[in-house]
Amino acid sequence: MKRRTKAQWQALIEEHAQSGLTAVEFCRQPGINDKYFSLRKQSLLKAEPKSESFAVARITVSANSIEVKTGHARISLPASQQAAWLADFVKALA
Repeated sequence: MKRRTKAQWQALIEEHAQSGLTAVEFCRQPGINDKYFSLRKQSLLKAEPKSESFAVARITVSANSIEVKTGHARISLPASQQAAWLADFVKALA
């Protein structure tokens, strides 16, 4: 088994969150044991300070629209939507 640093595990966990793949699918590519990956993920998430929280979002951009998905929420906007409006919207959610 390849030994990884805490920073490497955190990077893998972030990469998995962005990938849209299940843990099994994600782990298959680099040959990581998916059960060990889940254990490492749980231990690192428990160790993180709770004072700040971030949501992982997946953004899809096409010629006609911008779609932002996070958890069970999905926002679909026209591609012509101004970035300042979106920034104000996100700030209002906080």
